[in-house]
Amino acid sequence: MIWTEWDKLTEIIVGSTYDTKSLEQFDDTQFVDSMSKILEETEQDFQKLSDIFKSAGVKVHRPNPLPLKSESTRQWKSDFPYPAICPRDHHIVYGDTIINTIGGDCNRYTESDYFLDIMLEKHKEGRNYIAMPRPLLQSQYQHYETMEPQIMYHAANIIKCGDTLIHSRPYNDSEGRDFGARGTRTGLEWVKRNIGCETKWIEVPECGHVDGMLAIIKPGLLMTWKEKYIPEELKHWDKIILTPWDLPEWFHEMRIQHFYKDKVE
Repeated sequence: MIWTEWDKLTEIIVGSTYDTKSLEQFDDTQFVDSMSKILEETEQDFQKLSDIFKSAGVKVHRPNPLPLKSESTRQWKSDFPYPAICPRDHHIVYGDTIINTIGGDCNRYTESDYFLDIMLEKHKEGRNYIAMPRPLLQSQYQHYETMEPQIMYHAANIIKCGDTLIHSRPYNDSEGRDFGARGTRTGLEWVKRNIGCETKWIEVPECGHVDGMLAIIKPGLLMTWKEKYIPEELKHWDKIILTPWDLPEWFHEMRIQHFYKDKVE
């Protein structure tokens, strides 16, 4: 059973990129050359990370290698579906339960397919595998507050702390349609109903992935880079506050067109 973020790691899913051969369908040679380099180096990093885990005795799972292809339903069309690089975004394990969630981006609608064989293996071993119902989406991204009462919520909005789950807001009411939103209230309620056991819930006063805001090092000690992310219930804990460093000037000037060779090479 898995109840915390700090227990000894025994198994992990390490993501994977698309095979560079999937890019042969595109005519833009600059895009193909640059993206191929990014994919190759990212996969090398994933492999090195896998080797580190294996050397420590951790069992490593890798997702199914699916090609880059456009996808569509009667409601939406995606020309660039996400690769399998973020297994944590849509999966959380708590106790014996594995919950697979989904968000509001049609480019990620079938992302869980990469990990299905792993999930079925865990189900065979006795885990309770539950998948969130698939929402009705459109090709154009919609803000989450406009998609209530559909069931959507990123699993990465939640971190484990024993008998307590710490979660972010689906979206910020006071700030309107904020980009950091990663779910609906209905989706959060669905997770609470299906988590598999009675547990306490603590809300981080912000929306977005909690694992990018807080890290629970051990009971009584947390790490963050903004104190505003600390829930009221945890403000008495010891804290490690990270200080952001200055980004290089070119980063602030970067635009999408700079994604080509002048920034990659």
